[in-house]
Amino acid sequence: MYFLLLLILQIENCLAFRYKVIGSPHGTRRCLKTVFAADNVVLGKLKVDASDGEIEFVVQDLEHDKSKYWQKSNIQSGKDYDFKFTNVNWYTPVEFCILFKSSGSAATVHLDIDTIDDAHPLTVVHEQLTSNEDQLKNVASLMDQAIAGMEHLNNKERAMRDINGIFFFNIVEATNERVRNFRLMSMISFLAVGAWEIWYLRNYFQSKVTCALS
Repeated sequence: MYFLLLLILQIENCLAFRYKVIGSPHGTRRCLKTVFAADNVVLGKLKVDASDGEIEFVVQDLEHDKSKYWQKSNIQSGKDYDFKFTNVNWYTPVEFCILFKSSGSAATVHLDIDTIDDAHPLTVVHEQLTSNEDQLKNVASLMDQAIAGMEHLNNKERAMRDINGIFFFNIVEATNERVRNFRLMSMISFLAVGAWEIWYLRNYFQSKVTCALS
């Protein structure tokens, strides 16, 4: 047999294939066919073990435009290759083909395929993002209100500080003026009392001297 399927393991949306291909000088082509639902993202990993020869791998649509989803030439033995494509057509068969040119040696193909339903998760993600966006908008609105309230309180505090400053300034100025007036009046009173005492004592002693002489 040129084509021997050794293992097909399907678990939910995962497929794992391992098979051998006997090469030929003109090239041996072996293909696997499967179908995927529309809008499925297909993730694949390819590894080919071969001692010699030229290896090419193609993933293509079997209907509609027969477009090639992924193509790789000169595949190196033992190296892992990852590919990804989206199946846009509803349950259209997809072909995974290997072309192996050699003098008759065998190549072992390891192919892992996983599918992701791209339509519903994106819808769910979009809804979640929309919900998160609404929540962020609400939080931003609350933050703006809080900032506006704090700014209003700061303005009121500055205004009260200015009013209190003017009020206390006027009180201090009035007090200083009263102190100055009281100090001035005290000095005038002291000077007047001192002058009166001098005048009184002078007259008193003069009257005593006059009485003694007479």
